[in-house]
Amino acid sequence: MNFAALLKRDRQLKNFPAVVERFGQIWDEQNGVVEAVVTSVRTLENFQIHEIESFIKAKYQAKEVVIKSIVDPKVQGGVIVQVGNEVMDASIQKQLYKLRNALEG
Repeated sequence: MNFAALLKRDRQLKNFPAVVERFGQIWDEQNGVVEAVVTSVRTLENFQIHEIESFIKAKYQAKEVVIKSIVDPKVQGGVIVQVGNEVMDASIQKQLYKLRNALEG
């Protein structure tokens, strides 16, 4: 309550959502929690989510992974995983793009 009163006094209440978000990020970092956004063409099966979770835990040495799944028909297959600013694109479209570039030399 004191913090909210301080923001109000300093006319910074408009920044409250950003402050709360940043505190959440700091808490997650301190407690080994990694948030990931996983985009796929259809809803992922539980075993697929667990595989992605295991991969992220190993890669980021995380204790816990929070996955937000997004279904996007533009992703023609495979998945796109975003953790923070890092994007791991394992979509079919990206793989075809790499293959085309490799064949073109």
